[in-house]
Amino acid sequence: MIVMMLGMVLFWGLVIVGLIWLVRELAGRGGGGLKLRQDPLELLDRRFAEGTISPEDYRERREILAGSSPPTAGREES
Repeated sequence: MIVMMLGMVLFWGLVIVGLIWLVRELAGRGGGGLKLRQDPLELLDRRFAEGTISPEDYRERREILAGSSPPTAGREES
């Protein structure tokens, strides 16, 4: 008897969790959800603001993304 009650509670718990997940997934695709893909320049700006890249690296990558200068293959580090 107790096993049946626990099974029923588990079943309905899984049904409720599944419905919540489904509603959240469908609501996220309607355009009102979070933006999944960021613009490369926005991502670069965010990484610079977080301090994960240096100012020199930021300027170089920003120039490349903006199209000011083409990336150089085989660039030598000094």
